Order: sequence, then structure tokens, then C-alpha cells
Amino acid sequence: MSSPQLEDGYVRIANELLEAIIRAPLSKRELMIVLAVVRKTYGYGKKTDDISLSQLAQMTGVDRSNVSRAINDLATAGVLSKRQGRYGQVLGLNKNYQKWAVAKTATRCQNDNRGVAKIATVLLPKQQPQKTTPKDNSKRSSIHFDEFWSAYPKKTGRKPSLKKWTDRNLDSIATKIISNVQARVASGEWSNIQYVPNPLTYLNQDRWEDEMTMNKYNSDGMAMTMEDAL
Repeated sequence: MSSPQLEDGYVRIANELLEAIIRAPLSKRELMIVLAVVRKTYGYGKKTDDISLSQLAQMTGVDRSNVSRAINDLATAGVLSKRQGRYGQVLGLNKNYQKWAVAKTATRCQNDNRGVAKIATVLLPKQQPQKTTPKDNSKRSSIHFDEFWSAYPKKTGRKPSLKKWTDRNLDSIATKIISNVQARVASGEWSNIQYVPNPLTYLNQDRWEDEMTMNKYNSDGMAMTMEDAL
């Protein structure tokens, strides 16, 4: 009676990858080839191995021609990597199982040499998601926002102000806006921080288009325009 022991050798494979193999809708022949490749690679601590068709045929009991066909199908489906080797083909398991094109299967009838119908599994390529053209945001930027924020005397609501700046593409008129802010600060109009609008309000309402006022206030504490002050 046999008594296999780990000391005699074992195959080290990640559970996630093994479970992916279990879930994949492979035919019996394909599954045997995959497991044989895993044995010849991971079983020896390698990612790939130069394996002949005769070796795989001996390991699986599958005819050489069917081994070759199964390898080609698995390589086409992205389950195995394949390239020409010295003794046979250098084979390895593709660890990126999410790209295996075996998500769907179909069946078709084939006639053998005796005219007897057989059911064969056909691997269908996985449908690739439609590529969507990303929105062109090249005309939107916030390169000059930090300059605006540095000049603005009231520091509140930076995040929504940055979003508004970017959404409205205010970089295109950044010089005008920043010059207006600097002028209002220099004129003394905003010397009383209480009467400085929030940055978001300033941007929302295009306050850089408003007439500037002098550093004078009426009896209600409101800043007067230069015309009112005269």
C-alpha cells in the first residue's frame, strides 16, 4: 500500500491559482495537460520548463497528437505560455488567470474516422470590454491655482475652490484674476477680512469683473465705491 509523503516531493502553488484552474471550464484533456505542466514547472520550483510532447503524453496517457492540439488550444486561450525550446516547447502557466479566454464554452459535434459523432469542447475567446475614449481634459488644468490661493487673503474652502477653478478652466484667465486679487489687497479694499468674500464665492460670481472700492466704509460698515466716496 502506497503512502505518499511530502518528504518525497510536493508541488507548491498558490491556492488562488489552483482554485482558478479548478473553476476554469477546461476539458478533461486540457486539465490533464495543465496539471502536467504545473507538475513539471512548479514541482521543480520553476516558472517554465522545456517539455517534449513525449513527456506529457507519458505523464497523462494522452496521445501525442492530442497533446499537441491541447497545448495549442491552451496557448491560444492564454492559459499556457508557449515558445520553441531545445527539446520540445518551453511551457508555463499564465498566472494572470483573469485574462484566460475560457470564461465561456460551446460544444460542437465532430465525427471521428468511423462517422461516430463526438462532443468536443471549444474554447471561445473572452469578450474584451469596449474601449471608451477618455474625456479630453487637456484644456483643463489648475497650474495657476496655487498662485491665486497664495494671493487671496481669505483661506477657506480650498478644495471646492480648486474644483471650481479646474471645472471652469480659469487657468485661461489666471493673470486677470490674480491681478485683480492683488489690486484689491493693495488698494486696502480688503483690509477688513470680514468683508472679503469666500474664495469660492469670488470665483462663482466672477468678482474680478466687479468695480473696485476704496478703503472707506459707510455707517453700516459696508465698503463704498470710489464714486460714492467722492
